[in-house]
Amino acid sequence: MTADENSVLAALWANVQAYPDHTAFRFVRRRGELGNTLSVSELWKNAEAVAHALPDMADAKHTGVMLFCVDAQTFVTAMIAAWMRGATVIPAAGGMNAGLAERNKQIIDAGKPDIILHDLTEARAADLKRLAPEAEILDVNLIGKAARTRSNRDETFELSGGQLLQFTSGSTNAAKAVLLTPEDIALNAKHIRDTYGLDPNGTCVHWLPLYHDMGLVGSVLAPLYAGQPSVLIRPSVFIQNPLEWLDHLTQWRATITSSPNFAYDMLVNRLDKTPEGKWDLSSLQTVICGGEPVREDTIGRVVDRLGRYGLSKAAIAPSYGMAEAVLMISSGQRQDGPKFLRRQNEQSLACLGKPGGGVEVDIVEPNSGAGVEHGTFGEVWIKGCGCGRVIPQGQSWRMPYDKKAIRTGDWGMIVDGDIYIAGRDADRIILRGRNVLAEDIEAIVYASQPEAGAADGVVAFGIPQNGTEVLHVLVERGRDGPAFNERAFFSFLGARLDIRCEAVTVVRRGSLPRTTSGKVRRAASRDAFLELWQDQKGIER
Repeated sequence: MTADENSVLAALWANVQAYPDHTAFRFVRRRGELGNTLSVSELWKNAEAVAHALPDMADAKHTGVMLFCVDAQTFVTAMIAAWMRGATVIPAAGGMNAGLAERNKQIIDAGKPDIILHDLTEARAADLKRLAPEAEILDVNLIGKAARTRSNRDETFELSGGQLLQFTSGSTNAAKAVLLTPEDIALNAKHIRDTYGLDPNGTCVHWLPLYHDMGLVGSVLAPLYAGQPSVLIRPSVFIQNPLEWLDHLTQWRATITSSPNFAYDMLVNRLDKTPEGKWDLSSLQTVICGGEPVREDTIGRVVDRLGRYGLSKAAIAPSYGMAEAVLMISSGQRQDGPKFLRRQNEQSLACLGKPGGGVEVDIVEPNSGAGVEHGTFGEVWIKGCGCGRVIPQGQSWRMPYDKKAIRTGDWGMIVDGDIYIAGRDADRIILRGRNVLAEDIEAIVYASQPEAGAADGVVAFGIPQNGTEVLHVLVERGRDGPAFNERAFFSFLGARLDIRCEAVTVVRRGSLPRTTSGKVRRAASRDAFLELWQDQKGIER
């Protein structure tokens, strides 16, 4: 395909010139359909029409173009069009439902877009105008159609592209804005391409939402850079029936796919209740598991259940990444399968590989910032040319900022150069003077159940009481699974960690707050619990 390019836009244009009919994307919008394809040249022409129709930009770099698109094809087209004009793209969650409202308000407040490109109904667009009264609201499909009818369209575009204002998932606090240059994005796309072997002969199959870094970079930007076709499944298709993911992996002879840990649990839980199928996963070279702690029991079940359909354990790639580093920091994919570091009486930790792509990783004592000894836990800080610029809360992304070391909030260590992540520093619980990670307790919740599928989500947190903290656990009821066995959990918790849980509360399915990528939001869950129980004796807010 093409040689390395310094922007995704330049790489796309090179592929348009060399291989105009090569498939860029296949969009699957509904269950049971194969979707429609878009070649690289069709993508370019569609985006070009929208780019011609965009308003004049006196200072394109500092012009924020927000994408408020429900449809993936519209989203991708609008993104490329904005970059053709050199603008800064601001992805938003393309819906107006209550579950996305909080995140979208944060993005609008922090991004202060000049232009919003959307594919909403007229009524929904009016709602959007009320949220962002200063922005120019434009329907992507309407302006693109109008631009195609014009006879005089001789404007040329720079291939350097534009910036990306990406937002973190907000799993522990409000989403943070991260400003990424075209060079930042290209460097990470190259890192992903080289690490996982993306090339024009392979095929990506993904279902993650495009307004999240794992969905946007992993399933759109990296494949565009590498020239690899990408099948984009609407997230609702997966949520309604996880087995359709397997259908498309088989149908398109996928070579790479990705998802957070929880989705693999959903998949194998459904497989446990499904007759043997006719799926063929032998083409898969990489199955990325990232976005949240990788659980050894989940990976074991994936290898067991999907191995029956040809999946090799060498394809499993526990990976570490975050929006602050565009997406990827490291990958623990190994020919002999995933490697885990087993800690006595606590959760095993997945080997996430060595950092690359211009990102440097330091493990430090969080209060002083001093480095810790090799093999010792500390907070993970990242820096280097592969990282973006985190915008301080309340400040404008349009102001100049220097790159600084980024405090990830992750708690981990480095052994023999490889990264191991135990959880979030903010999720440490102090029980009688002892530090316990919420992730360790949550892993025990899953492991304690005699049957899989008893929980679709788990949150462990401490509550101040009588001068110390007591442990509470929220368990989200599983879909069509067995009842949660509380006695088994208490027994496992005592045997593994020798601690006591004050109470377990089982909540209905879908009631735990989650990020846009599906991760449970612990702080929001804890706050919601306290809101309900704040009048109970002994609970301090």
